[in-house]
Amino acid sequence: MYCDYLVQVFTARVCDVAQESLLESASNLSTRLNNHFLTRAIFDRMQIPPADFGPGNLNALTLGNYNKVGLVGWLVQKGIMPPSKKAPFRVGLEGAVNYPPMWFAADDNWVQWFAQIHHPGARDWIQSVSSSAVRPPKMISALKEKVFLASIDFDNIEQIEDSLDRLRPPKWPENVLGRLDRQSIDRGKLLFAENCAQCHVQSYEPPNSLGIKVKKRLAYDVGTDPVAYQQFKEHGEQRATELLNLANKMLQLREAQLTKKFDKDVAANYAKHDSQGRPNQFGLAQEEGYSGSEKDSWEKSGAVYWASPLEGIFASSPYLHNGSIPTLSDLLSAPEQRPTTFKTGGTELDPKLVGLKGSGSFVYDTREPGKGNGGHSFGTALSTEQKVAPIEYLKSL
Repeated sequence: MYCDYLVQVFTARVCDVAQESLLESASNLSTRLNNHFLTRAIFDRMQIPPADFGPGNLNALTLGNYNKVGLVGWLVQKGIMPPSKKAPFRVGLEGAVNYPPMWFAADDNWVQWFAQIHHPGARDWIQSVSSSAVRPPKMISALKEKVFLASIDFDNIEQIEDSLDRLRPPKWPENVLGRLDRQSIDRGKLLFAENCAQCHVQSYEPPNSLGIKVKKRLAYDVGTDPVAYQQFKEHGEQRATELLNLANKMLQLREAQLTKKFDKDVAANYAKHDSQGRPNQFGLAQEEGYSGSEKDSWEKSGAVYWASPLEGIFASSPYLHNGSIPTLSDLLSAPEQRPTTFKTGGTELDPKLVGLKGSGSFVYDTREPGKGNGGHSFGTALSTEQKVAPIEYLKSL
């Protein structure tokens, strides 16, 4: 087929693949492209909205659902499953999320914006399966042989986790982006205490069973886009149970591999390293610290998300759980004044507004489901002159 010929040319010229592996690489690429086109055809036939992902904008849960659609497409193409106009499982857009700053991974008590996933190893192992390279036809073989979980490269994931442990929040580079105003920082610290500190606490939980201290994070409903939270909540208990069962299987597999390579004590130490002293638990975030007083009477949307730590915040744009606000200046603006669309994917920083400069090829549209930029009205009532100070303070963290 001409399409296969084009794939071979692309593989040879763009991917710079050696001749001896050209056909295999071209075949793998062709399989992935065919799955993509088959998936799009299923979307059109079943009227499933496409997941519009881009830089700073993803949802692993939605991606897992759409990967299932690709698998169905492959099964239909191979005649293993008959074509149907009815989806064999629930598929839908679960709401966009923004990548959290990776420099908090080591001392963060939670690994999702709205779900309680404590055990860092289990979270990363599950992610490796949902985004695994074991796709059709290898996936079918792995499922038949009941070795799908064997595709998890525990040692490689451990190296990635260890590298994240060494990350630290970046400091504002005054020699590049301009000197900080110390007096403005002092004023901003006071305004931060009045408007932000209730949620964004800067303290640690007591040491856990391994003596590890993790950052304290509180969960609140601050009126932001509810789609991601409510979609998970709809089947939250069932999902938490399924994830827990899957994680337990992975823990058993990990334990079996370790005890085969090491003695019992060494294997136990590896298990402690995997868990970081956190239990294997799954659930949904619950609001805490809300008193119902006039001070807490902000607009709510029915969705609870964790308040993020703020160190290095200047380098973590776009903001909110769904990445719907490009700059700190926009975050302190009234929701109706925030940009409806903006571009992501660029690397330029606006040192005055603090955040994305608006370059890049992906257009983020806040009118799409799950991408709303409303809520989080804290600090929006400050005057334009007053807002300079808390932004300067946040730059200094």
